Amino acid sequence: MSVRRAPILQALVRPSLWYGCDPTALTVVSGVSAVVGIGGWWGFGEPLLAPVGAALFWAGRRALLWMAEKDPHQPWIFFRAAQYQHVYDARSRWDVAPKVPRRWS
Repeated sequence: MSVRRAPILQALVRPSLWYGCDPTALTVVSGVSAVVGIGGWWGFGEPLLAPVGAALFWAGRRALLWMAEKDPHQPWIFFRAAQYQHVYDARSRWDVAPKVPRRWS
């Protein structure tokens, strides 16, 4: 007797998070703060940029934690919505013709 396979919906899968944040967004925040902090200190000789880089990392991680609490897929939803922004309006408008002709077939 074999076990029947059940389909797994993507919405029911727990997202992989690093330190409670989206991995790609955390990598971007870490890279930007490292460039500002370490690059500014060694590259430009400004030791005051190291705490600025640390503050950028702290603030960026807090923002990512806040976003992950609301919805872990929020950055990807934002990028997908921005990709189709030229097609759809921000709200429904029945008095304005659509930007792209609808194909109902």
